[in-house]
Amino acid sequence: MKILKTLTPYNMIVDLILDRKAIKYSPKKFYNDLMGYYNAFPELVAPIADALDGGTEEQVKQALCNYITRQDYNPEICEDIQKLNWL
Repeated sequence: MKILKTLTPYNMIVDLILDRKAIKYSPKKFYNDLMGYYNAFPELVAPIADALDGGTEEQVKQALCNYITRQDYNPEICEDIQKLNWL
């Protein structure tokens, strides 16, 4: 499965999403790691962080999938996002 088209600074955020399947997941760690990119990429991080802060599970999944779609990553990643719990 081809995940990334080209290497960009945005890859780091997608790596957090992809790592969700490979490591023991902690919502707090995911949030903290995501916020580490906020100063550099607020337009990418804010919608996901807002959903994590006060949204529902579905809103978090939607924010994550919106990020994947807008960055033109493989849409199969969204299928994986939908199968997991993020909160």
